[in-house]
Amino acid sequence: MEKEPKKFPDGYFEKKAEEYIIRGKDLTQKEKENIVAYLEGRKDAAAKPIEGEIEKTEEEIRFIGRINEYINEQLDELGIEEKSDISPELIHLLPGEIFKKRFNKGVTTSLANYDGLNQTICIDKSRFDEKSMLYYAMLHESLHRMSYEDYYTDSDYKKPRDRKSGYWTINRKKGHKGHIRFI
Repeated sequence: MEKEPKKFPDGYFEKKAEEYIIRGKDLTQKEKENIVAYLEGRKDAAAKPIEGEIEKTEEEIRFIGRINEYINEQLDELGIEEKSDISPELIHLLPGEIFKKRFNKGVTTSLANYDGLNQTICIDKSRFDEKSMLYYAMLHESLHRMSYEDYYTDSDYKKPRDRKSGYWTINRKKGHKGHIRFI
């Protein structure tokens, strides 16, 4: 039986650990690399359709490509080398009831959600009557994805939690949310 090729080349997690911002008390380099492996490994599962997900139209898929172009133009102007590569599979358009159950625990508050641990964007498509507002939500959540991210953990909890993403910060201990700009 043939061995499956390695998804990540040797040294990949060591190099990526330098790029990620991971905070935690007394974390070793190996623990940081394990956290990076955990984060990177989640991306494939995140690209799979969510049960009940609404299939994207060709126009929506084209707009996601345009989002990458818009963001990359801005990154170029800012002299930032990183490029936006948001794939349509990482943006999930959900019916209202499914979105509410996943993110709002049945309460109607947010319209869209960026999940920094999975690098995915989920949008409650039922809340957007106008295409322009749906596209605005896609662009807004994409900016979160391309912005500063910060993860934290400690020696007791080896799986990371997201702490900051772009211009939004969450202090999970106090339940406090506040704004901050990191783009």
